[in-house]
Amino acid sequence: MRAQPQPEFASVAFPKTARIVFVIGAQKAGTTFLHKAFGKSAEVFLPNVKELHYFDIRRGVGKMAFAARCREVSRASEALATNGPSPDRCARLRRATDLVGMQNSEPLGATGPSRHSAYTTYLLQGWQGEPLIADVTPAYAILPARDFADMAAFTDARFIFILRDPVSRMWSQLRMAAQVEAGIAASGEAILALARAKAESLIATGRLPKVERADYARTFRNLDQAVAPDRLHVMFYEEMVSSPAPIHALSEFLGIDRIDPDLSHRVNEGIPIAIPPDLDHAFREAFAPQYAFVRERFGARVPNAWRNVAAVTDEEPSADTPPLTA
Repeated sequence: MRAQPQPEFASVAFPKTARIVFVIGAQKAGTTFLHKAFGKSAEVFLPNVKELHYFDIRRGVGKMAFAARCREVSRASEALATNGPSPDRCARLRRATDLVGMQNSEPLGATGPSRHSAYTTYLLQGWQGEPLIADVTPAYAILPARDFADMAAFTDARFIFILRDPVSRMWSQLRMAAQVEAGIAASGEAILALARAKAESLIATGRLPKVERADYARTFRNLDQAVAPDRLHVMFYEEMVSSPAPIHALSEFLGIDRIDPDLSHRVNEGIPIAIPPDLDHAFREAFAPQYAFVRERFGARVPNAWRNVAAVTDEEPSADTPPLTA
């Protein structure tokens, strides 16, 4: 059952002439592509960093992101103390402290209109009256329903949730992690070996089906409890990066002039290495509940590129695999 935002949250103090949009998803699901598309619009304001991580850090599930920001404060301070003041070094420290200071809002559980004042102060740095302000933080997908209700208390807030074929997305994430670890000069064979090792570890430990941002069903359950249906827009990665139509539809949903995305190249595209058949089989088994959930919820809307999990096999799906239907 869908429900309206929980009434105990007061409306957040925010410019009356602007609307906020939260973009959530999973790693390698196209949020950077959408961020770049937003950058083409004069009606969309993008904050100083792409992923603000405010609500997940506030909830206590963004510890790695917050620790990285604290380390940057230390490094920037050390550089300033060691080398002396300069415009660049002072600006670096200011950027780092501003990011950490964004968390200096009222404590978790506060419900008054000023509870997110430090966040909105950071968010609006450089804002020049654009009608739409975007917080593109995929990690918000792991938040509980209460936090989504809190976010929905921003007047007329909108949510965008991007889905990607679970097996393709997970394999892309592992390839990217392997490529970073192996180094820019690493061969495809070395990257494949590292990605395989990471995949086999996830499988052996039983963690693969428990990857939080890959749990679409959990995210939808929490969104459904907190966000009105007309404020949520769901997109499929496979369509978004291959046709302008999904971004055009999104523009209409957000009430802004049509954005024409750049489809000429993929953003952050890694070395194309096919998933080995044995891993493909294991991944499909692990994510079978996610495929079933998305198939039941969206029926024929699910892109043809998604794997058909009616029967899990070792075969790589062909380009003309039929859509998943209810």
